[in-house]
Amino acid sequence: MLNSNLIDFKIISSNAKDSDYERLIDINSQVINFINTHNPSLIVIEGLAFRSVGSKAKTLAGLHYIVACELISLQYEVKIVYPSTLKKYATGRGNANKQEMEHCTPSEILDQFKCKKIDDLVDAYWLAKIGERP
Repeated sequence: MLNSNLIDFKIISSNAKDSDYERLIDINSQVINFINTHNPSLIVIEGLAFRSVGSKAKTLAGLHYIVACELISLQYEVKIVYPSTLKKYATGRGNANKQEMEHCTPSEILDQFKCKKIDDLVDAYWLAKIGERP
């Protein structure tokens, strides 16, 4: 985001047939390459949901720390925003659902997000908005 204008976005995916380790390495590489393309002054990442359970929760936690540590080692300023803080900023409620988050997102932004993972992009939009705050 630059002056509240969306500059670029990318949906990052990996091969589901690869091992978790291979996928984490691949996703981390894609994230770092994308970020290095834009060289932002601040990177805002959604923190971990403390109540997350399930088979992928540990893998997502690993990805979170791999990416954050890599960014910090590359001298980027990284800010972590926890899910409830993100939701409260976007909607006024810390326990808002995906539909409420989407409803609070400007239509001109949503029009650019024509894809299956719109909820992830909506979260990314609001993380960027938090990053714009002084």
